Amino acid sequence: MKVKIIELFEAYKSQVNETPNVADVFSKSGMVNRVKELDYGFFPLGSGILTKKCKVEEAEIEDRGIMVLGNDFGTCEYLSTKCENKRENEKNPTINNLKTIGLEIEKTFFSNFFLGLRITGKMCDNRTSLEDYKSFCNKFFLTQLKMINPSIVICLGKPVRFILCDFFEGAFSEDIKRKNMTYKELFKNDKHLVKIDDPKLGKRLFVFIPHPSWAHRNWPEDILSKIKLSVKNEAK
Repeated sequence: MKVKIIELFEAYKSQVNETPNVADVFSKSGMVNRVKELDYGFFPLGSGILTKKCKVEEAEIEDRGIMVLGNDFGTCEYLSTKCENKRENEKNPTINNLKTIGLEIEKTFFSNFFLGLRITGKMCDNRTSLEDYKSFCNKFFLTQLKMINPSIVICLGKPVRFILCDFFEGAFSEDIKRKNMTYKELFKNDKHLVKIDDPKLGKRLFVFIPHPSWAHRNWPEDILSKIKLSVKNEAK
């Protein structure tokens, strides 16, 4: 079964229309609500499908594939200066490094937990964002899960891990919630793999990895091998 990405944008538009003072919800957390401006790029600024030729209106994804979940898209300046011809730059280290771990690009949906664009360079996270904005993003994250229905969710970096643990306290272990856990500890005994069977999150595997933009520092060979193995084994 394939899901048309335009239907996800329509669901997003409905949530925006149903949210009172939605512009304030975003702006008070230092964000601006912008969507569907790229064909090639992380959702919701892009289609979420990182194939060579993919218009937003034509993009679709098979269910029970892989969702890659980032923190946020970036800044307004990044969009205006780095994304030419309705495309994110494929040399972006996040995209470039993710392509090395064995993902089937045609079956992978690339998205973000925090929606919109940062007005300044300050990163959006669960400490600095206001509750109504975080709740808005979490509500739509659950919509994405339901519609895309991935078997695996690959979570990029600590902020994504922390916000998921905050919203879904009962679904993740105390180990995963620890703020001071090192990546070496996280990958010891495969703690980075969390199988979930939860009323809200559904039945799927969450894979917590260091952010790809810092892969040169945080993806030593042993961790990179485990990331590749997780994708390979669970995607069968």
